[in-house]
Amino acid sequence: MLAIDHNNLEQFCKATNVSPKSLLGIAQNGVIIRRVGVPIFGGQISYYESDLLDQKIVRIKALGWLDLFKDRYTSPSVTYTAQDAGAIAWDLIDDSQTGTNKSFGITQGTIQTSISRTRVYEYKNIKEAIVQLSQVKNGFDFEFTYDKKFYVYYPSMGKTRTEFELSYPGAIKSIRISTDATKLLNYAIVRGQGFGEGQIIDVRQEGYRDWE
Repeated sequence: MLAIDHNNLEQFCKATNVSPKSLLGIAQNGVIIRRVGVPIFGGQISYYESDLLDQKIVRIKALGWLDLFKDRYTSPSVTYTAQDAGAIAWDLIDDSQTGTNKSFGITQGTIQTSISRTRVYEYKNIKEAIVQLSQVKNGFDFEFTYDKKFYVYYPSMGKTRTEFELSYPGAIKSIRISTDATKLLNYAIVRGQGFGEGQIIDVRQEGYRDWE
């Protein structure tokens, strides 16, 4: 949620000869947030409201590019047999943008090769399908950049940093060890996303453990 001074917005619209309604076109226009000139977020305007009496601000809500696919579904029967997981995710995105007035403008970035998967989808929610592909065992990391590009990283996004060390005394100010018996259990089955060999299942049979 963004908050913009109403007077500043009005001055900008006058200077650019654009009406506020056109500038804040819901489900049409996007916003890019920059920090020190570097883009850190891009999304589509989904809602705005104006407080013209007290604070005199305009609040704007924008959805990230992934959320654009929360109401999109596959066709009745879609099958991927032993195909790269990242390639499946991109194909779902690309296929949903094919057709008149269907494109969100999302384009393909780098899709790093990951694990081959077999999937059968029937009216599957596309956002859920992408998230599930990333959360199964040996899943990938992914991102939508501010400029509407889809990237897949395998095995993970970023890199290991070894030059930063936490020590005591120093950056660590206190060290505590606690024991809590309020969450007592003796048998737990924890299941992750996915199904079959792609699903992570962990069975614990210990005295007690904090499962937060």
